[in-house]
Amino acid sequence: MLTHGVVENVLNGLKSWKIAYRFFNWASEQGGFSHNSYTYNAMASCLSHARQNAPLSLLSKEIVNSRCAMSPGALGFFIRCLGSTGLVEEANFLFDQVKMVGLCVPNSYTYNCLLEAISKSGSIDLVEMRLKEMCDSGWAPDKYTLTSVLQAYCNARKFDKALSVFNEFYGRGWVDGHVMSILVLTFSKCGEVDKAFELIERMEDLGISLNEKTFCVLIHGLVQQYRVDNALLLFRKMQKSGFASGVSIYDALIGGLCAKKETGKALHIFSEMKELGIDPDIRILSKVIPYCLEEIDIHRLIEERQEDLDMEARILLYNSILNGLVKSKSVDKAYYLLCAMMGDNYTDDVQVDKFFMVKEIVRPHTISFSIVIGGLCNTGKLDLALSLFGDMVQIGCKQNICLYNNLIDRLSNSDRLEECYLLLKEMKRSGFRPTNFTHNSIFGCLRR
Repeated sequence: MLTHGVVENVLNGLKSWKIAYRFFNWASEQGGFSHNSYTYNAMASCLSHARQNAPLSLLSKEIVNSRCAMSPGALGFFIRCLGSTGLVEEANFLFDQVKMVGLCVPNSYTYNCLLEAISKSGSIDLVEMRLKEMCDSGWAPDKYTLTSVLQAYCNARKFDKALSVFNEFYGRGWVDGHVMSILVLTFSKCGEVDKAFELIERMEDLGISLNEKTFCVLIHGLVQQYRVDNALLLFRKMQKSGFASGVSIYDALIGGLCAKKETGKALHIFSEMKELGIDPDIRILSKVIPYCLEEIDIHRLIEERQEDLDMEARILLYNSILNGLVKSKSVDKAYYLLCAMMGDNYTDDVQVDKFFMVKEIVRPHTISFSIVIGGLCNTGKLDLALSLFGDMVQIGCKQNICLYNNLIDRLSNSDRLEECYLLLKEMKRSGFRPTNFTHNSIFGCLRR
């Protein structure tokens, strides 16, 4: 005969929610068997982990229709399953229905589970209503109750009320790292960085440390808000707390510093990262390389990493090198490297030829050509830029309207009107429609 224990064990052991749901429904149809709170919760757990909201919602209604009695703990568990998938309305409905028809008498744990579910929705009125209802029912709020209320106020950005709840935490001696993290993250996300750091200092005075996840979220958030100095300060606090920083943290810090043109600090963080034995990924390399002015550093990076990268990543690596060479006024070297990428390793400079020897042909992208052609134009090497522009067609690389406009503008400034017209015709044949910038460039040459 089918028993509740057997059904619960089978449901907990199945990895596929579809098979579990099919088995659950099959069990319902067996003579003499009806589900209890344990089998309902086993099915709810399976559906919530699989993020299957529709069948989970139906399951919550089925509990009421089947008149299944539930303990306060069992009801709380089911409500948490609903809350974890955002089914707050269903959680409230189930809570009210089982209470109304006498299937369960909720206790403080049940209310805490409901408040936790509601807090994620940001519905302050509902949180306050349920909190009052809980107190009126004779259940005193505990630490878990206030944590959900604090989270709700923070999600709704009700800072005054959130701080009032925090003071209640403090008064009862319940302040811990989790509670502080909720407040600190909220202030940081809302741009209240100074208040967030005041709280962190207060935590230190209380001997409480942020957890690793909170450190990481805060650092990423501060970088996004262009508060890189604050992010660095928090990064050092993270290190002092004994947490190991991953690649993503270094990526965020280096990217933020490069964006602020604080290249010295960025390279220092990069060096520190390598000293700790953390291998930089292609995203970090692409940010750092344009600021590595010493060619030997660039050469070493190519030698160390290119064999580990797929073709797209190699292109990104080489584009970063090209960009760095152009920025450091080494446009000739950028040109030779681009030629080497296409398989032409011949130059007039033996040292350059040896340094930029590419072991495997890496087909450049349009961006690669744009970087070098722009550099050549800016240094007065227009003929070389035009030649490189023609090479794009030979290797099947797509030209674009920005390149055409740039070259036409440079030809115009050099009073090479006939070549402007030729490039304009080629531009139209290639399917690109001239812009106002195109016409204005040629008109400027005519006026001169």
